[in-house]
Amino acid sequence: FNFNDDLYESARMARSIRVFIEVHGVGLSNTVFMRPGAILYEITPPGCRILTFFYRRWAEVFNLQHALWSPGDTGDSCIHEGATRVNVDEVVSDVINLVKNENRYRSGYLSRALDLIVKE
Repeated sequence: FNFNDDLYESARMARSIRVFIEVHGVGLSNTVFMRPGAILYEITPPGCRILTFFYRRWAEVFNLQHALWSPGDTGDSCIHEGATRVNVDEVVSDVINLVKNENRYRSGYLSRALDLIVKE
């Protein structure tokens, strides 16, 4: 995103994105403008799966597909030190499968929206 653009241009650009791959953080908030059924793919550092709750729920509310890639350990010991090596082959494979399911996912929006309302 270009921060020199106005909000309308930023929203228009986000609306055209089919797949948004981002490291966990505030940058994922740009997905608020994405079209229903688009893919929000979140990458976290080792042990930080617990952090994904917010954007997973966000994706449900905005009818986005949410996927997560996190290396190895599934514990609760979030490690922010150093670089995280991403297995690009795994990420690409996940994204390909999500894109194949995009239309089916989008068409189920109404039933998921009703489920969210009933749960609240």
